[in-house]
Amino acid sequence: MTITFPAFAQGTRVEDITATIYKDLTNNKFKSVEEHLNTYIAQDLLTRHGTDLFLDVIDGIIDTIEKEKAHDAWSTIETNWFKKSPNSFAQEFFRQRFKHAEALYFTQDTRSENLLQSQRRRYKETMGNSYNRYLKLSQEHPDEWRTHAYLAHNYKRYKLTAKELNEHFIEAQRLKKGEVSSMQGYIAALSPYELGRDDKMIEAGIASILQKYPDRNLTKPEYIDATIKQEIEDKIFEISIGRMLITARKYVENADKESYAPTLIPMTYEAIYKDLKKHYADRPEKIEQHSLSLKRPAVWNEVKSNYSQLLKRYPSSGKYLIEYLKLSLEHGQSDKIKALIQDIENNDPNYRPADLAPVQCDYYSSLQNDKSNDNSKNNSALQMYNACKKAAFYKDNETYIYRTGWAARQLKNYDESNEYLERAVKLAPNNPAYLTDLCWNYKDLKDFGKALDYCDKAITVDRKHARAWLGRSHINYYGFDNLALSQKDAQMYKQLTQQK
Repeated sequence: MTITFPAFAQGTRVEDITATIYKDLTNNKFKSVEEHLNTYIAQDLLTRHGTDLFLDVIDGIIDTIEKEKAHDAWSTIETNWFKKSPNSFAQEFFRQRFKHAEALYFTQDTRSENLLQSQRRRYKETMGNSYNRYLKLSQEHPDEWRTHAYLAHNYKRYKLTAKELNEHFIEAQRLKKGEVSSMQGYIAALSPYELGRDDKMIEAGIASILQKYPDRNLTKPEYIDATIKQEIEDKIFEISIGRMLITARKYVENADKESYAPTLIPMTYEAIYKDLKKHYADRPEKIEQHSLSLKRPAVWNEVKSNYSQLLKRYPSSGKYLIEYLKLSLEHGQSDKIKALIQDIENNDPNYRPADLAPVQCDYYSSLQNDKSNDNSKNNSALQMYNACKKAAFYKDNETYIYRTGWAARQLKNYDESNEYLERAVKLAPNNPAYLTDLCWNYKDLKDFGKALDYCDKAITVDRKHARAWLGRSHINYYGFDNLALSQKDAQMYKQLTQQK
């Protein structure tokens, strides 16, 4: 099978791409591999994850070599490839990445006794100098921004200082204005929990507190109690996350008008929200009330505005729409996406269903818990059924399969519901909810023996699963006319629900 670049752009699975390229390399089809990779690098096909996918392929091949214990064979392949294509950027990038991977492999403690000291020394040197090798690669290819972007994005791996990170970030932006992956690393590094807490920030935090208490001599440690110390820490934190947002906004403002830069605003808010949850873990009320929290309307207006720009720039790509929908659901902003989903369903129901269906499934599932939506429960159950069925088709995920079965049950399609619920049970045999829904389905179908069997299985998995006891109570009363046993099961159900 020959890999095509539209396949890359449309999200072909990395595993398939890896297998194809690995096969071509082992068969010495170097020209074919280079054509794919070099063209891909040059075209930068409308995806901000282009470089990430390229690196995922490399990592996939490294994993394959490790799994097949083919290190010696790979040395021959690499040598032959280099001889035939000494000036290939893709080949050189592979070469340096593999050097780093080999170093990690050969310096593992479990393998050290099997290697000569000189061999171990050579690979340790390779591992230790991996950053310098990438740096050399960037110098040999001065117009290739991806190497700088890669180093900035992976600043943790190479233990870059704030100065080094900044240099690579600036160089990536100079060569490719609006490039995102380097900015992603840069924003992450501005986090108070990464590289963002510098001396100037600490000084600013302390100065702010000194101004707040002019009548107290806080320059002496004995006057700084636990409360003041917490205030200083909070102030430094607030300055840090404020700087993250200011940096991202300036970047978006100055980026090329057709770049992917607007995606950095929601990305930055997500990073800030994670930091808020860390910093105020013992004061949760401050998280939701914070002016930069994703729960705030003003924040969502900015997030929506930036996603709107991306949707206008790339209307044929579902990536940014899906990101926006997922972010909305994760942070309880489902009302913000209702109009978007309805517009897609009315005007383009086949819009990238593999991406959209899981989000629709999550959205319509969330409506089932919305008490204000009681009048349209049946309609939302039908919408949930259609979306989750489509999601289960594209992704063999137990959650989507189960939700399809659950929605079918609400629509009284018991046979189809059982089909999906039984599929869910095969994937997760110890989930009492799946077993209990099958119990209730068979009860409604008046197959009381099978219904009782599923409720008993659910109770065996989790004796405190209340709804299974309620199911048993109904089955014993309506199916077997056993009032005493039904009352006993009902009492167990009552005790469990009172405990909750």
